[in-house]
Amino acid sequence: SIASLMSATSEAVTEGLTWPYEADDGDHFETSEEALRDVAFLLRRAAQQRQLTVDTLKVYDPYYCNGRAKRLLKSLGFRRVIHRCRDFYQDIANDDVPAFHVLLTNPPYSSDHKKRLLDFILQRQRLRLEAKELTEPFLLLLPSWTVGKAFFRHFLSSLAKLKAKTGEEQAAEVFYLCRRGAKGRPEKYGFHHVEGAGMARCPFFGLWICGGFGEATERVAAAARRRKAEGFW
Repeated sequence: SIASLMSATSEAVTEGLTWPYEADDGDHFETSEEALRDVAFLLRRAAQQRQLTVDTLKVYDPYYCNGRAKRLLKSLGFRRVIHRCRDFYQDIANDDVPAFHVLLTNPPYSSDHKKRLLDFILQRQRLRLEAKELTEPFLLLLPSWTVGKAFFRHFLSSLAKLKAKTGEEQAAEVFYLCRRGAKGRPEKYGFHHVEGAGMARCPFFGLWICGGFGEATERVAAAARRRKAEGFW
């Protein structure tokens, strides 16, 4: 639960770790198991779309904190998770990004990380569409206020243009997903935060931003609405 994020029994998220890039403790909100469970069915849908199994689906999470995301995804049945302590942006610059089927990540929220991630996704979508190949689904856990920011609205309009459509969310084939609480209301996700950073409770409402499913988008979003996690445009 959110109240237990900083419990005395929890270990420091980043204790003893070093990274080959600059890291801000304020960015270390590790994705919870409940949040990953809510999108596990989307990963299964992505596998079916490619005639793969959950054992052969390659899931890429380029932002590394302490490796917990990979362990949780493996516990949910996804064995081929690429989640390494590497400089994502350097890998992009060196054309050294690994092959993957789905991008799933909870990126750093500071600086321009969100915009740089969206730029990467836009380029990947463009390349797949130009090659007339299946686009790679993306599942991004971000604060809900992200969807109202100018850089995100620009991402949506740019994505819609790639698909030769007008509009934003529907044209860009993007939908949002959050947890449905006991009374049917949206419920805040818990996160595992770095110990001692002064965040006893998560200060934002986390939302999954989902896209890249192509022609299957409406069916996938409809399936999300029927589950405990609530999908909506």
